[in-house]
Amino acid sequence: MSTTQPTTDTSGGGIGLWLAGGLILLLGALGVRAMLHEEVVVELTLEEQYRQHPRLRHLEFGGCEFGRTFDADTSDMVSVLVSKLDGRGGRDALEIARTEVAAAGAAAIEPLTRMFDQVFSDPFRQGVVQNILGACALMEDDSGLEIMRRGLDHPSDAALLAAVDGLRVRGQAIDYDRLKQRLVMTRSPGSRNAISAAMAYVDLQALLIDLAGWIERSENVDLYPGLTKKACGATEPEMVAKFLSLRSSPALSPVQQCYLIAPAARDGNLAALQELIETTADSHPARARAAIEALGFVGLGQEAQTAFLDHQGPKVRLAAAEVLAAYDDYEAILPAFERGLNDQSVEVRTFVRRHLVQQGHEHAIAMCIQDLRGDKLGRSTAIQDLMAEWDLDSGVPERAFQALKARVAEPATAKDRNDLIRSIGFIPLREAAEFVMAQYDVLPPTIGHLDSFEWCCGAVFNTGEAGMQLLRELYAAETDPMKRIALIQYIWQDKAEASLEVMLEAFLDEATNPYERLFLADRMIRIGPATRLAPIIKRTYLGITHPVVRPALQCILWSFYGDHYQDS
Repeated sequence: MSTTQPTTDTSGGGIGLWLAGGLILLLGALGVRAMLHEEVVVELTLEEQYRQHPRLRHLEFGGCEFGRTFDADTSDMVSVLVSKLDGRGGRDALEIARTEVAAAGAAAIEPLTRMFDQVFSDPFRQGVVQNILGACALMEDDSGLEIMRRGLDHPSDAALLAAVDGLRVRGQAIDYDRLKQRLVMTRSPGSRNAISAAMAYVDLQALLIDLAGWIERSENVDLYPGLTKKACGATEPEMVAKFLSLRSSPALSPVQQCYLIAPAARDGNLAALQELIETTADSHPARARAAIEALGFVGLGQEAQTAFLDHQGPKVRLAAAEVLAAYDDYEAILPAFERGLNDQSVEVRTFVRRHLVQQGHEHAIAMCIQDLRGDKLGRSTAIQDLMAEWDLDSGVPERAFQALKARVAEPATAKDRNDLIRSIGFIPLREAAEFVMAQYDVLPPTIGHLDSFEWCCGAVFNTGEAGMQLLRELYAAETDPMKRIALIQYIWQDKAEASLEVMLEAFLDEATNPYERLFLADRMIRIGPATRLAPIIKRTYLGITHPVVRPALQCILWSFYGDHYQDS
């Protein structure tokens, strides 16, 4: 019988066998692990798919702080919405409340005034004061004017600016003196500029008289950059002559002088006009741009043509293009703009082409159509230029669609193909929307962070009303739960009555999945109005028994429609 004795193998063979054995074990373990991994893949239940869906993750599934049944009164939603300006309902609730309170107008003034009185002197609630003033500024009438006037007395710069912003839109001549007093008391540069701009809005003639006096005395020099432009609005002969005489004031910069002489140029002063025209050729770009802008302010924009065609500075030529585009006589500036299509500056060429497209200029449109067949950058610029004036009767959208559709049929990388399809999504045609939607089956499963179906929904959304009609129709017929969520995500965003009706119909249908009803409620709240939706959503919530969806919907209702934050 033979035995094997342990020996020392200096060649390392024993170690090699040991390593080989270990490697076999390791590979075996990895193989088993890979097999186990394949076997461990478990499909999520529908409920798990809903709860883990990226569009629903923000909803409170089991973590809502409001444990009480939603029993708030929804008959007076204006007061409830005003209470949300407190901000503690969350950012989304605040933004919705601000918009809807503004839309309520006069009906919101009583509760707004009550809350304004409560928080005005509280140093910890200055943000609430700003929210109230912001809602008043958004009103389409003068209902919030008195509250905005009271805001001028607030010690906070932020609240003051909110009040001034509102007066810059809704203020009246009687507000001028109060604004002027506040200007004297204010040292913040931003606040002073805003107040002086509001003064110009509420009573321009009073502001021009004050401005002339300030220039004579070299006062409030910090306001000259903004206010000297207002001098172009002088129409009274005495004021026009006054500004012309002040143009040599040492307090003024050469740029500011341009605005003071412009009214005289408009009124026939040939020397003033000649000086402005010569200044448009100034080698200093800022002064040349000021002269061009001043000519535009007083209706003499056609005098900027020479600068547009000949000035060496691209920013000066762009400024001239902007003034020429605003000029009333399109035919007078057309030859210059046609030359501008070949400008050396991309910015100038783009601006000129976009303006010509808006005017229906065939050559500019043809250039855009040609660029749609080119590279991504040219295609993107062309789409933006054409979007400036999508005239459905002109046939331009159809031409653009056919050009891009032909490019999609050509060989391309997946990335370029996706970009082409996205570009088609900007064309406001039903057939363009249908073409885009039909692509999701041939696209990669995911594009970026979206699955191909939702990505196509987003591209169709960009087509405008044509695409929205298609999305609403698809939603009504779709049976796949996750695709329905994707469709909702885009349907709600146009905030149109037709979209709300489609969503309401599904929300009120008891056959609709509870999680989808929850998402519908969350999105409909963002469309509004609360006066209509709050009672409907509350009534539906009371009939829902789903153990997860009911408390989540309860949380939404308290956040957006609950009045528990109101001060007693």
